[in-house]
Amino acid sequence: MASKNSSPKGTKKQTKMIEKMSKKRVQRQYNDEIISEEELENRGGIIGSKVEYLNLHLKMYFEKHLYYHHLKTLSDLALYIYREKKLYYSKHNGFKLMEYSSILTELSTLSKSEQELLEEQKEESRMKTKKYKNWKR
Repeated sequence: MASKNSSPKGTKKQTKMIEKMSKKRVQRQYNDEIISEEELENRGGIIGSKVEYLNLHLKMYFEKHLYYHHLKTLSDLALYIYREKKLYYSKHNGFKLMEYSSILTELSTLSKSEQELLEEQKEESRMKTKKYKNWKR
């Protein structure tokens, strides 16, 4: 508990810090957990092609999809994907949850190519609409 001389704000900060630390401990336990294939299926995890899954999220992020309006940076997107707890990789006869830093690394490597691809598609659609408008006249 707080001492007699401490302020109420100090005790609030201490309790928040304690709560945060306990959440981190639980999170570490969850991250270190190696699960079986049956448990992976129950959780709805993905082990196959992570690239396609991440490209889907990147495409929707770059297109400013309504569902992703609150995400400002790639690190926010990586945190969002991490909290979904869907990406796993095989390890020691089981599967382990992919970490936030690994997801962020994958996203940053894929983002440039995905962004260029979307720009090309937008440019093609602009050209098609321009041709259509010129043809109609």
